[in-house]
Amino acid sequence: MNALLDAAVVRVGLAAALVPALGYPGILAAQALSPVLPCVVGVAYLGRYARRVKSEMGTDAKAAS
Repeated sequence: MNALLDAAVVRVGLAAALVPALGYPGILAAQALSPVLPCVVGVAYLGRYARRVKSEMGTDAKAAS
């Protein structure tokens, strides 16, 4: 899902928004800026996953002792 977000939604959306204002450099700017949103989504997912694993490991450690 994150790759689809990067490849299609963000790049095409940014290009459509920037081309009328910047022309050809708008396409280049869209290519350069497109990885930002998927990176933020990936970091948020990783943080959420890490918190979940940490809480599960804490619960298992308490149950074992």
